[in-house]
Amino acid sequence: MVVKAIESYEQFKSLIEGDKPIIIDFWATWCGPCRVIGPIFEKISDTPAGDKIDFYKVDVDAQEKISAEVGIQAMPTFVIFHKGQAVKKIVGANPNALQDNSASFWSMLAVYVGISLLYETASNRPGRHTRDPLIRQAREGKRSDPHLASLLTSASTSAAQVRRSSSRHATGSNGLDGLALELLRRLGTHKPRTCLTYDSSPPSRRPEYIDFCIDRPRVRLIFPPTILASSLPAPPLSVLLISKDLHPIATTKNFIHNVRRRRPRARTDHLLAAASAILFRSTGKIEGDQASILTPEALKFLAVLHRSFDSTRQSLLKARQLRQARFDGGALPDFLPETAHIRNNPTWQCAPPAPGLRDRRVEITGPVDRKMVINALNSGAYTYMADFEDSTSPTWANLMDGQVNMRAAINRSIDFKVNNKEYKLKPQGQTAVLLVRPRGWHLNEEHIVVDGKPMSGSLVDFGLYFFHNAHELVRSGYGPYFYLPKMESHLEARLWNDVFNLSQDYIKMPRGTIRGTVLIETITAAFEMDEILYELRQHSSGLNCGRWDYIFSFIKRQRYNPGSILPDRAAVTMTVPFMQGYVNLLIQTCHKRGVAAIGGMAAQIPIKDNPQANDAAMEKVRADKLREVQAGHDGTWVAHPALVKIALEIFDKNMLGPNQYHVRREEVKVSALDLLNSNVPGQITEAGVRANVAALLVYCANWLNGLGCVPVANMMEDAATGEISRLGLWSWVYHKQKTAEGNAITPAYVDRILDEEAAKVSKIGASVEKAKRYIADQVRAPAPDEFLTTALYSHLPHQHAPARI
Repeated sequence: MVVKAIESYEQFKSLIEGDKPIIIDFWATWCGPCRVIGPIFEKISDTPAGDKIDFYKVDVDAQEKISAEVGIQAMPTFVIFHKGQAVKKIVGANPNALQDNSASFWSMLAVYVGISLLYETASNRPGRHTRDPLIRQAREGKRSDPHLASLLTSASTSAAQVRRSSSRHATGSNGLDGLALELLRRLGTHKPRTCLTYDSSPPSRRPEYIDFCIDRPRVRLIFPPTILASSLPAPPLSVLLISKDLHPIATTKNFIHNVRRRRPRARTDHLLAAASAILFRSTGKIEGDQASILTPEALKFLAVLHRSFDSTRQSLLKARQLRQARFDGGALPDFLPETAHIRNNPTWQCAPPAPGLRDRRVEITGPVDRKMVINALNSGAYTYMADFEDSTSPTWANLMDGQVNMRAAINRSIDFKVNNKEYKLKPQGQTAVLLVRPRGWHLNEEHIVVDGKPMSGSLVDFGLYFFHNAHELVRSGYGPYFYLPKMESHLEARLWNDVFNLSQDYIKMPRGTIRGTVLIETITAAFEMDEILYELRQHSSGLNCGRWDYIFSFIKRQRYNPGSILPDRAAVTMTVPFMQGYVNLLIQTCHKRGVAAIGGMAAQIPIKDNPQANDAAMEKVRADKLREVQAGHDGTWVAHPALVKIALEIFDKNMLGPNQYHVRREEVKVSALDLLNSNVPGQITEAGVRANVAALLVYCANWLNGLGCVPVANMMEDAATGEISRLGLWSWVYHKQKTAEGNAITPAYVDRILDEEAAKVSKIGASVEKAKRYIADQVRAPAPDEFLTTALYSHLPHQHAPARI
């Protein structure tokens, strides 16, 4: 097979976005090693591997734009792409590296051949009648590849031993030893020190798994996709997934706990129907009770969710891109004509409030670490939103610890000790009602792969919490209640409603038990509030003004519109035109449909060392909460337990009943122009630029270290406030704005401030430099990243995205 040349940048972008993995050889005519490795590359493309992976080459001198984008610095370099991502780069600029390149490619073939041979040996088929053309050619002497010959010799010995055995499973371990060890060697593992065992399948059927012990941890090679591993050590686990097409398609860590073997007839492998073999390798232990979260039953439920809804999720994410393209072309968000009948029908209502949700006058929000969970539940707030999203950095440890903490809180067994101080829950009836916010639809969870694809972070967070706690929550007198973030359309709400219905049916729970409050924190969702409530009407518990993300979305969705440029973040208050219109419409919509309208976040935190500054900050909180209750909100958010008392005083004085559903706000008439009115008084100042740089830098640096909620300048910064800072900086640079002091806001100007602010926070660690580079890249980008959390996800500690070949 001739390796095809990529002739243009457009062709390159089109090829790497495909579903089929591709390998690109970056070479140059003057590169000596390239002339040696090129024939090997072509030879591999001419094997069955060429049917599984497409092979291309790029002349770096002729295609400088491609080479620059990929970051080619030496030749030869081979880069493996899958679905738009560069998943592996093999660089060879010296003889040793060149040898490594060759070995890397041969290891791909070794996996292919090794699995084929294991199939053949296990099935006890005569070698010359094998269906694998590569093996058949080698046996017939038509191939001279030394690596294949070596592997073939081992396999032939194994197969011969098996065939000589009168009872295959009695002596099968001896027959498969050589082949299994060779396969493991090709995969880069160490020689097993102890234990090599097989299943006891009857002679009429091939073995379903082989166990090895490599320096004590157990490894299992599994055939086919109808069973799962058992006898595995505690997670985290490293897993190599090998597809039906017989090539590795994913590796990931921290994957699964003690998965039980399934019966051969049960074609319901909820991990990877696309896999024909799975190699698990233990890489450590999960601390404490984390292992009890990833049970086989819970994983099966997650797989049901993934297989039922991920394709719809992907379509909806694609719809977001198409909407953005229309906005980039000059279109403006507007109310949907096709859903006018829903907005204009005054008769439909949402379900009445669920137990514990009739009075929500003060809600506290925060991450899911153990101390915060206890303090929030004991804070005196009416409800606590446990946040797996904006205030939690999604490291695997944080997420699994959070699930453990949720279950312990619901079972009332949670406690925490530090510095001789013990934290425990108050008695039943004196703690807040629990709600959980899973991650948004756009976020993946790379540690759980189903059918070769990472799961939705939304479905992982929701699924594990619901599966383990729903029945206990109902027994305690409440129910599984959620906050639903980052939605951009009523169709995304419909997807959540479908998830709720399937989940309740799955555990035999009445539909309508789940309740979800939707955060209206995107400009497009603001135009579909009635529709969102309608889609969730059996499960809805209201809407919330997600003010910080809403401002971020306002800028992002109108990024190329000069009319969307906003002044300093501090000037964009809830009383500016587009924010006031959004609040008024939300209250009117909720009360028309019989659900709660929750106000926005007070992100201030107490200032302990400056009483005067603290009094001023708390006065701002009082004014903000008074505005909300007088506008008709039924409750409000605070980020710190110290603010609960202040908010309660305001709402208790001004809201005498459990809610204000009777405040219909019928006088409100909000048009599309009202929601887009960016006539915001204020200026862009150097102090404002510096505040954005400092907040974004400190937040990103801490987020990369696993902290999702960070105090900065007496404010509690989370991903939402970080996003406002990022989009504000990008917008000012892109639209060539100047500060009130007369300074042009250029990338160089931002770099100077970045350097100064980075020097102040260097004690955070090496993540400061990573955050600094990210911000510098963002202000230079022609288009900002959709979310900083997706852009930085792969840089989290112990975060390993699947590598697909």
